[in-house]
Amino acid sequence: MAAFLVRALNLSASGPEFTDTGGHVFEEDISKLAEAGITRGCNPPENTRFCPDESVTRGEMAAFLVRALDLTASGPEFTDTGNSVFKEDISKLAEAGITRGCNPPDNTRFCPDESVSRGQMAAFLRRALQDDTNPPPPPGDKGIIYGHWDGLGGEAYRYDLDADNPQWEEFLGGRTEHSDVVASTSEWVGAGEGAWIEENPVTFYDLDTQTENQTVIWPESGDDPERMIKIEGLAVSNDGQLLAGIVTEGTADPQLEVVNRSNSRIIGGGFDTNTGIPGVTAMEWTNNRDLIIAGTGLDDNQNEVPVIGVVPADKINGDQPYEQVGKVYIALTNTGAGAVQWVALSQDGSQIAFVERGNIWVAEFHPGAKPHQLTTGFWAGGGDPGWTAQFSPDESQLAVANQIHQQFIIPNHRSQPINLELAENEEKYQVGDTLVNYINAWLP
Repeated sequence: MAAFLVRALNLSASGPEFTDTGGHVFEEDISKLAEAGITRGCNPPENTRFCPDESVTRGEMAAFLVRALDLTASGPEFTDTGNSVFKEDISKLAEAGITRGCNPPDNTRFCPDESVSRGQMAAFLRRALQDDTNPPPPPGDKGIIYGHWDGLGGEAYRYDLDADNPQWEEFLGGRTEHSDVVASTSEWVGAGEGAWIEENPVTFYDLDTQTENQTVIWPESGDDPERMIKIEGLAVSNDGQLLAGIVTEGTADPQLEVVNRSNSRIIGGGFDTNTGIPGVTAMEWTNNRDLIIAGTGLDDNQNEVPVIGVVPADKINGDQPYEQVGKVYIALTNTGAGAVQWVALSQDGSQIAFVERGNIWVAEFHPGAKPHQLTTGFWAGGGDPGWTAQFSPDESQLAVANQIHQQFIIPNHRSQPINLELAENEEKYQVGDTLVNYINAWLP
């Protein structure tokens, strides 16, 4: 642990020595930590020993990092830290976005008495040291980013970070105005917005060969006496078996429908508000088949506010409308908050990114999470999301695209928002200006 911190913080000055570290392989690192005021010893109040061979708990690590980074602002509390001597340090670490908890996706506990693994230590340090002035290294050999253009006909693109000179390349055309990527089955899923009097197909393609695997006709779409509908949003579950669609029928408000791929039947839905305000503006699935929904809800004063909620997996297939069984995770109650127009979950399910008025935000994925604003900049206004985003596989970065067809890779930072309209930031983060205006996935 001492060596981790010394290297990460670039400490050089040695200081006091403890009675039990002489001749230890990490003697010099421990001395540097003491000189920097990061460690105080392990036997208060004397603190003459360091206990170099004992394991470090998560609570102790919180105290180390709070001292090292001079954190002062307290924030959220976990359900299991009330009696911990490190309660205040843990709260400060959470406020800084360095800790997420120990029980994802809820992350309501911190487990302060559990030992810190090398992997957890690395994650703590990455989040602690990553900011706008200290961005992560270029992505290099880190997978493939998938995106699409939602214009007439639509095209699918990919950006191969393993290539010597990465470039956006088109690999599939047609029927991709609304699209998704299913990593577990290696499929691209595309749906045309469709016309009011036509059938609305959703087609699954092999990501590697671009061959068609299956086409699902949205239930009851087509000429009279069928429904006259348009698909205006699509999200496919991580196993590729459930299709969530924002569907507009005639002059009615958009509503949410979930279709079973195997039999092309609607198994649930809801949010037909009949108020002229779309009840659902964006969707995403968790690894457990919970459905994340962005839309509108009511605050304590019965005012409509933008919310992000979750319909649990055991309520997806049922007769109850989703608005009656969903649970609010994030409510945007700040003055002037706009509708949430895009949501994306990190691959481990611990973080959620969303777009509001053209700004990209990130939050821990649990009820009551406090969002952090990553970017500011271009927004076309109206119902246009302005930006779309997906996490990198290790969550350290996000691939983002806007409606004027610019693509960027930005750090998942915890400092001031990055203004992506500034020329210096375009030069620093931009990775393309092809037609892509939606980012669908970033796969290993």
